[in-house]
Order: sequence, then C-alpha cells, then structure tokens
Amino acid sequence: MKVANASALADTLTRERDRALLFRTLATLRTDIALFDDVDELRWKEPTPTFAALAARLDAALTDRTRRPFAVRESPR
Repeated sequence: MKVANASALADTLTRERDRALLFRTLATLRTDIALFDDVDELRWKEPTPTFAALAARLDAALTDRTRRPFAVRESPR
C-alpha cells in the first residue's frame, strides 16, 4: 500500500491509537457470543414503547446542532 504522507499517517495513528483500536474492535465480527437465536429476530416489526421518547431526543439533538452557527471557511485560491 502506497501512502502519500506516511509520516502524517504515522503521527495520526500514534496520537489516535486508542480510537483506532476501538474502531477495530467495533468493526470485528464476533462469533464467540450469541446475539440472537434466529436471523428473523432482526426483522423490523414495529417501534418499541420507548421509540417515541428516543426519537424526540434525537430530533432535539439534531435541531440544536443545526441551530449552531457554522464556521465560514474561505475557499482556497
């Protein structure tokens, strides 16, 4: 693999090592624990009773984030 800026990549991975390891763990498919008995358990049926509250919280978070002023970046010349 050819990397355009190997030293910058090495610096970033050194600085963000814990995060890199976390993402590697999250991306790893686990076969040593049972998550469900049948793949049909993953099928969407209907929202759970807590769905409305979660949706309201997520909508509030999204609304708060979009109300923040965005930093204006000048285009490179």
